[in-house]
Amino acid sequence: MRADKFYRFLIANTMPRPQIDLDLFKAEIQRRIAGGESQKDIRRWLATKDVQIHRNTLSSRLAEWQGKSTPVLSTDAGLISEDVQQDMDSAADDDEDY
Repeated sequence: MRADKFYRFLIANTMPRPQIDLDLFKAEIQRRIAGGESQKDIRRWLATKDVQIHRNTLSSRLAEWQGKSTPVLSTDAGLISEDVQQDMDSAADDDEDY
């Protein structure tokens, strides 16, 4: 393979994937979270819309959206404990994927 073809091949196969605008699905994702769906379920639903994302991408985006919509953090130990348990349950569900 000639060098110029090799470099074109290399660039074409190492380019980062285009970023997916999850904001287009934000309202539905938040509705599904409020309805008790797991992140794994939401990723499956997104896949039906031809949107493939890694679990970390969804987790990061949810955290970002939560930070924008609820700037006041709870100091109630009971609520914090529930949030931690939900995060742990969600993480355990996602571990089955990988």
